[in-house]
Amino acid sequence: MKKLNTLNIYWVVTLLMTVAIAAPWVNIHFTSATFVKEYVGAFGISFLMLLTLWKAYSNKAQISFKLSWLKISWLSLFLLGTLSFFWSVYIDFSIGKWLLWFSILSAFIVGYRLKLDKATLLKLCWGFLISALTIAVIGICQYLFEFSSIPQAISPSSTFGNKNMATQPLILMLPFALFLLFSDEIKGGKIWAVTVSIALIMLYLFYAHTRSSWLSIGIELVLITGFLLFKRKTLGQWIDWNGRKTVASIVAFLLFMVLINFNAQGLNLFLNTVTNAVSSTDSSAQSRFEIWAVAIEMIKASPIFGTGLGSWFYNETQGGMGTVKVSTYHMIHNDILQLGVELGLAGLLLFLTSVAMTLMGLIKIIKQDNKTHAWFYYLMLVAVGGSFVQMQFSFPYQLMMPALLFGLYLGMIAQRLEKFVEPIKIIHIQALERYQTGVKSLAVIVTTVVVVIYTNWIAMYDQYNNMLKTNQISKIVEIRTMLHESHSVPIVNYLVTSAFNAKKITESLQISQYLLSYFPEYSRAIYVRAYILVNERRYQEALKVLKRLKQVANDGYYKRALRMQAEIYVNLGQNEQFRQIFDQIIQYDYEQTPDLRQWTLDIYKYYKNYNCAVENKMAGILIQQGKTQQARQHIAKINKNKGSCLAPELHQYQ
Repeated sequence: MKKLNTLNIYWVVTLLMTVAIAAPWVNIHFTSATFVKEYVGAFGISFLMLLTLWKAYSNKAQISFKLSWLKISWLSLFLLGTLSFFWSVYIDFSIGKWLLWFSILSAFIVGYRLKLDKATLLKLCWGFLISALTIAVIGICQYLFEFSSIPQAISPSSTFGNKNMATQPLILMLPFALFLLFSDEIKGGKIWAVTVSIALIMLYLFYAHTRSSWLSIGIELVLITGFLLFKRKTLGQWIDWNGRKTVASIVAFLLFMVLINFNAQGLNLFLNTVTNAVSSTDSSAQSRFEIWAVAIEMIKASPIFGTGLGSWFYNETQGGMGTVKVSTYHMIHNDILQLGVELGLAGLLLFLTSVAMTLMGLIKIIKQDNKTHAWFYYLMLVAVGGSFVQMQFSFPYQLMMPALLFGLYLGMIAQRLEKFVEPIKIIHIQALERYQTGVKSLAVIVTTVVVVIYTNWIAMYDQYNNMLKTNQISKIVEIRTMLHESHSVPIVNYLVTSAFNAKKITESLQISQYLLSYFPEYSRAIYVRAYILVNERRYQEALKVLKRLKQVANDGYYKRALRMQAEIYVNLGQNEQFRQIFDQIIQYDYEQTPDLRQWTLDIYKYYKNYNCAVENKMAGILIQQGKTQQARQHIAKINKNKGSCLAPELHQYQ
């Protein structure tokens, strides 16, 4: 067993480093860094889970399962997610999300079977540090030298495609660097390796300037400082410190303070970066509020059990619950709300219960364990606490690397807790050969299903890339998969607009038709198709598409459809049809749709009829813009037509 555990920890470390560096380094035409990390992590952790089970339960006369409230609560949440297949609004996305949850379960099994002696914990912490450093160094190179071998949505994103995503595993791993730094086994050059690594990881977190990660790191620092102050009288029993560590820490801190004043253009005082990050808070906060408002409406619509794992994106795009501004977000940017949408109040209750069980378990370990393990598990509490703060504004547990880390931590907590808390029940099973074979076969079958699904999706991405590299867009209709992969949907929609902007109209419409063939109620995709047809003056086709959009769209896209219809009728010279549409548009609350104001002013010149409501609306818009004289022209038109319908608030402007 000792050999297995030692071997496993190296494999765990190798897997973490592999997932950290995994990225679309080669196929860059059609890609998702999130998907690449998902399948690399899923393959790796499934293999380690199988190996762990194989070695742990082979050649035993009896197998024992220890049940605890911590295990039962988290397993119940997993089972609820699995059962949600039966009420899922879109089973393909539910299965895709379940694959991530299965990876968390696999990581739990691996973590539960690890040997947790000091030597193993040190090796694990080195793995955390090297993985975090790898992410940080790539991100720093992107920031300082504009290194761009990997596609990036928001730079500097390291290997994650988005800087917000790149910071999420760092929050979960960085605190363990202090386990190394404060260990009596870290000497000489290792001290410099740890301190400089910490400085570089912190430097990348600064360069990324994501406010959620800054807040999380700040809270982690407060928790660690508070612990050290609380233990100040016996601090020497908890940590090892000497002059070399002091010098190395000071040098690393100075390195950090110098480098935060540079960017790709040269000198850039760090206060400028901080100011820019703070000044952008309002716009990003507003978008978060809009997403959260949509999520809350989804929870209200299915409050008990939600709409199934992975259903947010479907509800947003296909379910008619998105808005014009919230129609492309793959995540809610709040993992609590994401869980509420997917599994309802039942899921939230189980999650909160599981968190409470985990917190009580950690406190029990910290209070009763030896100082080495108590310190390690306190750092784990700090790491998870910081991550839970971040998940209020971001989505760490929708991504593979944070999910793997969390599953690993839970397994390690469950195992260590058994030293201090008696299990509520121990189930003994006679390990007959047929039972062992059955369990092993089941594990292999489930893992094979995971591998087959991901392999099918990998082939799909490869087909997309080959199609784009060879400029054979017409072959897109040949690309089919057994299940639709959610990350590919917005990328395909992006290809539509990219082809249109490149004046490749035929290709753009081909991709659009392909997307709508399996996502027929995707309001944004329908609208984009109509927009392309209007620009090509294919008005009759556009009107058919807009009719479909009005049938499935939310309020925002319904208004856009009306506006586009009005413009088509103007171009066709169909005044009566234009009048009917325009009369509908002016009924909307312009305070809720402010972009309609200027459009209404511009399009009014084509309105050839008299309608008192229209004239009132026009006068009101012009008065809001301070154009009183122009408003009086519309008021005069109302008065000329027996103006008893003049709005009361306009009387003072006659």
